[in-house]
Order: sequence, then C-alpha cells, then structure tokens
Amino acid sequence: MGVKRFYVIFCLFLLVLGQSLYAKPYFRHFGVQEGLLSPNVLAVCQDSLGRIWFGTENGACYYDGDMHIVQSVGEVSRLLCDAKGVVWYLSEGSLYRYPAPQTEPQAVLPDEADAFCLADGVLHVASGHQDLYWNAESQSLSLHRLLPFDNVRGICVDKRGRIWFTCPQGLVVCPPPTGKPLYHHQSAKRLGHALRSIRRQHLGREPSQRSPLHT
Repeated sequence: MGVKRFYVIFCLFLLVLGQSLYAKPYFRHFGVQEGLLSPNVLAVCQDSLGRIWFGTENGACYYDGDMHIVQSVGEVSRLLCDAKGVVWYLSEGSLYRYPAPQTEPQAVLPDEADAFCLADGVLHVASGHQDLYWNAESQSLSLHRLLPFDNVRGICVDKRGRIWFTCPQGLVVCPPPTGKPLYHHQSAKRLGHALRSIRRQHLGREPSQRSPLHT
C-alpha cells in the first residue's frame, strides 16, 4: 500500500513539474493606450514597493496595477531605485529624487547633472568638473572631489571604491582620495567620444594597462 501511494504521488509530482517547465510564458502589452507616456522606453526599474518604473522620451511613469504619470515633460534616459525606496532619474540634464510614497519628484540638481550611479547604497553624480555624492544626513549633494575633465557620460564605482568615468578623454579611473593620480586605460583611450556608459559586474578581471591622465 505504501509503495503504491508513493508511486501515485511521484507521478503527480512529475506531471506538475512537466506542466510548469513547458508552460507558455504570459506576456502583457503596455502602450500609449494603457497609459504609457511613449512607446519608446529608455529605462526600466522596480522600486522597493514592487512598482515598475518606465523612463520614456516623454517623461516618467510607474505601474502598480494602474499606470501613474510622475513627469510628462522631457526625456528620462536613466532610472535607478535604491534600497530605501527612493527612485532617482535623469531628465534633460536634471537629476530628480522621488522618495516612496511621495507624489511629487524633487529636483535635486537642476540642469547640471551629467551622469549618476548607485554603489553600496550611495548615490554618485558627475556634474561638470564636480564628483558629488548624496549626503544622507544633510539630505543634499556634497562635493567629493573636483575633476580635471567634464562632459561625463557614464559613472560607476567598483568593489575597491574607485570611481570610473567615461568622457571624451576615454575611460578615466579615480582611486579613493589617497593622493594617487588619476589615470586612464590605454585600451579605451582611442574610443573617446564613442564611450557612452559603464556598468559594474561582480566577476571578471579589470584591464591592467594604464597611464596617468595629463591635464
């Protein structure tokens, strides 16, 4: 009796497993008719409340069962959600902050933000010749260091605390403030204006060829 019962349970398990493995994925289409601001979506992220955010060429919105418009003017090219539920986005050179469950975005850096990233819960922003970070105590941006270059297109922080920038000079690395010079990688120097963004990954080696950045 026990063997038969086990056999029946085992067969039911295989049946359920097979159905789950070969089940067709479910897709739902969202367009302008469903409340999306534009069919051209440039950025997507999910916040701590489970809401899906969309950055489009006509603004930013999020979906929580219904579509909600946050900003309906200006291209939103980058969206990031931090662990505290704050959504950050870049629109037409301005950096905005949207703390959950607030209903209005805050312009943190109007018309002066070039690029930004989140690393270990800290927001880093490139603005002209300034490397800024979000000061949680003062709830404002503070100066980290002055940069000998501008027109930053991408920024990220690696596991050693070094900040990487993509700019017309190529790929520039800023070590933690220890007096060491800035340097760029020779392999990326020739790319110059072609470099648009940079991302951090957890595996893989970094290039070792480098030279000081002359200003």
